[in-house]
Amino acid sequence: MGILDVMATWLTGRVGAISPPSGGAFDAAYLVRVASGSLVREVVVEFAAPSAVASGGYAEEIVRRFLHDDEPPEHVVVEIGGNVRMLTGPRDPD
Repeated sequence: MGILDVMATWLTGRVGAISPPSGGAFDAAYLVRVASGSLVREVVVEFAAPSAVASGGYAEEIVRRFLHDDEPPEHVVVEIGGNVRMLTGPRDPD
């Protein structure tokens, strides 16, 4: 396995808090921007209420799981127990 085989397809960028788009069942959400060359995508990470672990750093850690994918998911949820569920999968590549 060469070095290019282990490099991520996407790199994380800015992380910012947003209002949870799915409503009251979630108490925190973050928008994580990722880039691959000139392509930029946004991944919404929502934390189910009550969440004691919601943070921008943890949202970025969740998105890192998908950095080797051809396209990252658009929207994921972190359940109370820590399980990650994809609400909206990857978009069609440009």
